[in-house]
Amino acid sequence: MKHQLRSLAVSVHCLMLPAALADGLPDVHNGDFTDLRVGRTNILCYQEPCPRNGISRADRPIAPHDLLWSGDSAPPIRGSTEDRIRLLEHYGDGCTLINGSFDRGVLEVARILGPC
Repeated sequence: MKHQLRSLAVSVHCLMLPAALADGLPDVHNGDFTDLRVGRTNILCYQEPCPRNGISRADRPIAPHDLLWSGDSAPPIRGSTEDRIRLLEHYGDGCTLINGSFDRGVLEVARILGPC
């Protein structure tokens, strides 16, 4: 009986959560942040397209097939205004190490750690 009541309570909570978010409550990130490199990849190519700039995990060697994002311009960024400005200023010609996440085409910045 306890198990059934607990399952019912969890189900009701899960049904109510999207409605609560739709009512204007802030979207709270689940804390799955990791260290990422953002900007210059230092990948040199002989043929285009070349992933010169992008986003990659900091705990792995940079390789074209492991990039989370690549492109001449940065993806949409969620974070403080200062962090967004810094990343956009350095995206084309520098590399910035951040703690954050990249999900569904959006880079979320928890904090900037410094240059790569």
